[in-house]
Amino acid sequence: MRNGPSGIAVDFWMEDEEVKVQQLVRTETGVSTTELTTVKTLRVRWGEELRSVGAASKRGKDEEVGGVAGAALKHLVQMIAEKGIVLPADCGAPIGLRGLLLETWRGGLIAKGIIGGQNPDTNFGRVRSVLQERSRIEVGGSFVWLPML
Repeated sequence: MRNGPSGIAVDFWMEDEEVKVQQLVRTETGVSTTELTTVKTLRVRWGEELRSVGAASKRGKDEEVGGVAGAALKHLVQMIAEKGIVLPADCGAPIGLRGLLLETWRGGLIAKGIIGGQNPDTNFGRVRSVLQERSRIEVGGSFVWLPML
């Protein structure tokens, strides 16, 4: 935070918005006029509370994940960063949050060899359950995203 106390954070989301602005237009003859123009921009929607960045996490050490579930979580983070989409409002995610289709994540885990074997769907279900139980992912409809703390 610029010129503010360090060690605090507030969540925010970027939302598309169209606004009307007066734009100065200069013609070929050198005459300047103003015209009302609609432009697309982004608007910041701020979270409702400040929180300490240095405070103890809501997750305990016993909730950390390793093994296949940990690898799947790391791959999900990477996939959202590279291929994530803005989630639809009806899936229950915060407005403007990015995530993936569950099927995209499952296919990525199989392609990377993180899950596999004769029953990759069963393995995916187990990984998904572990991560949901430990509040490391959230699922709504056919979408998955990382929860906001």
